[in-house]
Parts: sequence; C-alpha cells; structure tokens
Amino acid sequence: MKGNELKFTIQRDRPQGGSMTYQLTGKVDGDSMKGSASSEMGNAEWTAKRK
Repeated sequence: MKGNELKFTIQRDRPQGGSMTYQLTGKVDGDSMKGSASSEMGNAEWTAKRK
C-alpha cells in the first residue's frame, strides 16, 4: 500500500489442478475501496465497504 493506493497478488489452487494468479489494484476512499482485478480469465471491477 502506498498512500491510499493498494496493489496485491493472490495465487489460488484450482480444484482440477494447477493454479490461477489474480492481480488486484485499488484505491481506498474513507470507509470504502474500489479497483480492478485481472487474471488469465479476464478483468473485473471490485468494491468493498467497511461495516
């Protein structure tokens, strides 16, 4: 994390074997954050909010 920007990588094992790597980036804004995720399967937007 640098300032309000975050970047991290997740690697997960697949049930059928092998693994998949996800690269996530985002920005924190108060009690919420949003960003994008990418993998070999494509890209997606994500959001999170503190309860």
